[in-house]
Amino acid sequence: MRKNRVFDIFTKKKAFSASLRIIIPLYATYMLFVLSIFLVFVPMLQQQMMDQKKEMIHELTESTWSLLAGYDQRVNLGELTPEDAQKGAINQIRNFRYGPEGKDYFWIIDLQHRGIMHPYMPDLE
Repeated sequence: MRKNRVFDIFTKKKAFSASLRIIIPLYATYMLFVLSIFLVFVPMLQQQMMDQKKEMIHELTESTWSLLAGYDQRVNLGELTPEDAQKGAINQIRNFRYGPEGKDYFWIIDLQHRGIMHPYMPDLE
Protein backbone atom coordinates (compact mmCIF):
# COMPACT_ATOMS: atom_id res chain seq x y z
CA MET A 1 0.00 0.00 0.00
CA ARG A 2 2.87 2.32 0.76
CA LYS A 3 4.25 1.76 -2.76
CA ASN A 4 0.94 2.76 -4.34
CA ARG A 5 0.82 5.90 -2.26
CA VAL A 6 4.35 6.91 -3.26
CA PHE A 7 3.53 6.06 -6.87
CA ASP A 8 0.35 8.19 -6.70
CA ILE A 9 2.26 11.16 -5.31
CA PHE A 10 4.93 10.77 -7.99
CA THR A 11 2.35 10.62 -10.81
CA LYS A 12 0.47 13.62 -9.40
CA LYS A 13 3.69 15.64 -9.33
CA LYS A 14 4.50 14.55 -12.85
CA ALA A 15 1.00 15.46 -14.05
CA PHE A 16 1.20 18.82 -12.28
CA SER A 17 4.58 19.57 -13.83
CA ALA A 18 3.29 18.56 -17.28
CA SER A 19 0.26 20.81 -16.92
CA LEU A 20 2.53 23.69 -15.86
CA ARG A 21 4.57 23.19 -19.03
CA ILE A 22 1.37 23.78 -20.98
CA ILE A 23 -0.24 26.51 -18.86
CA ILE A 24 2.78 28.79 -18.39
CA PRO A 25 3.52 29.25 -22.12
CA LEU A 26 -0.20 29.70 -22.74
CA TYR A 27 -0.50 32.49 -20.16
CA ALA A 28 2.80 34.01 -21.27
CA THR A 29 1.52 34.15 -24.84
CA TYR A 30 -1.75 35.71 -23.67
CA MET A 31 0.07 38.34 -21.59
CA LEU A 32 2.41 39.14 -24.48
CA PHE A 33 -0.61 39.57 -26.76
CA VAL A 34 -2.38 41.90 -24.29
CA LEU A 35 0.76 43.93 -23.67
CA SER A 36 1.42 44.30 -27.38
CA ILE A 37 -2.10 45.58 -27.93
CA PHE A 38 -1.92 48.19 -25.17
CA LEU A 39 1.72 49.18 -25.58
CA VAL A 40 2.09 49.04 -29.37
CA PHE A 41 -1.15 48.95 -31.33
CA VAL A 42 -3.27 51.40 -29.31
CA PRO A 43 -0.58 54.14 -29.31
CA MET A 44 -0.02 53.60 -33.04
CA LEU A 45 -3.76 53.94 -33.65
CA GLN A 46 -3.93 57.10 -31.55
CA GLN A 47 -1.00 58.62 -33.43
CA GLN A 48 -2.58 57.73 -36.77
CA MET A 49 -5.86 59.36 -35.72
CA MET A 50 -4.04 62.50 -34.58
CA ASP A 51 -2.14 62.66 -37.87
CA GLN A 52 -5.41 62.38 -39.81
CA LYS A 53 -6.98 65.15 -37.75
CA LYS A 54 -3.94 67.39 -38.26
CA GLU A 55 -4.09 66.76 -42.00
CA MET A 56 -7.81 67.57 -42.11
CA ILE A 57 -7.27 70.81 -40.16
CA HIS A 58 -4.37 71.72 -42.44
CA GLU A 59 -6.53 71.20 -45.54
CA LEU A 60 -9.37 73.28 -44.10
CA THR A 61 -6.96 76.03 -43.13
CA GLU A 62 -5.52 76.03 -46.64
CA SER A 63 -9.01 76.32 -48.14
CA THR A 64 -9.80 79.17 -45.74
CA TRP A 65 -6.63 80.98 -46.78
CA SER A 66 -7.59 80.40 -50.40
CA LEU A 67 -11.05 81.83 -49.76
CA LEU A 68 -9.55 84.92 -48.12
CA ALA A 69 -7.05 85.32 -50.97
CA GLY A 70 -9.94 85.25 -53.43
CA TYR A 71 -11.75 88.00 -51.54
CA ASP A 72 -8.52 90.02 -51.35
CA GLN A 73 -8.03 89.67 -55.08
CA ARG A 74 -11.59 90.84 -55.74
CA VAL A 75 -11.00 93.87 -53.50
CA ASN A 76 -7.76 94.68 -55.34
CA LEU A 77 -9.58 94.44 -58.68
CA GLY A 78 -12.28 96.80 -57.41
CA GLU A 79 -15.10 94.22 -57.63
CA LEU A 80 -15.83 94.44 -53.90
CA THR A 81 -15.37 96.98 -51.18
CA PRO A 82 -13.24 95.83 -48.23
CA GLU A 83 -16.30 95.86 -45.99
CA ASP A 84 -18.33 93.68 -48.38
CA ALA A 85 -15.39 91.29 -48.77
CA GLN A 86 -15.03 91.07 -44.99
CA LYS A 87 -18.74 90.35 -44.52
CA GLY A 88 -18.70 87.70 -47.26
CA ALA A 89 -15.62 85.99 -45.85
CA ILE A 90 -17.04 86.05 -42.32
CA ASN A 91 -20.32 84.50 -43.48
CA GLN A 92 -18.53 81.70 -45.32
CA ILE A 93 -16.02 80.96 -42.56
CA ARG A 94 -18.83 80.95 -39.97
CA ASN A 95 -20.23 77.84 -41.69
CA PHE A 96 -16.95 75.87 -41.85
CA ARG A 97 -17.09 72.82 -39.59
CA TYR A 98 -14.79 69.85 -39.16
CA GLY A 99 -14.30 66.95 -36.80
CA PRO A 100 -16.21 63.69 -36.45
CA GLU A 101 -19.50 65.35 -35.52
CA GLY A 102 -18.91 68.73 -37.14
CA LYS A 103 -18.50 70.40 -33.75
CA ASP A 104 -15.09 71.94 -34.44
CA TYR A 105 -15.01 75.36 -36.08
CA PHE A 106 -12.95 78.42 -37.01
CA TRP A 107 -13.18 81.81 -35.37
CA ILE A 108 -11.59 85.12 -36.28
CA ILE A 109 -9.77 87.58 -34.04
CA ASP A 110 -7.96 90.74 -35.06
CA LEU A 111 -4.46 91.88 -34.16
CA GLN A 112 -5.77 93.61 -31.02
CA HIS A 113 -7.25 90.28 -29.84
CA ARG A 114 -10.85 91.36 -30.37
CA GLY A 115 -13.34 88.84 -31.65
CA ILE A 116 -14.38 89.46 -35.24
CA MET A 117 -16.39 86.26 -35.69
CA HIS A 118 -17.33 83.32 -33.50
CA PRO A 119 -19.91 80.82 -34.82
CA TYR A 120 -21.37 79.78 -31.45
CA MET A 121 -20.94 82.97 -29.43
CA PRO A 122 -21.90 85.94 -31.59
CA ASP A 123 -21.96 88.15 -28.47
CA LEU A 124 -18.12 88.02 -28.53
CA GLU A 125 -18.08 89.81 -31.89
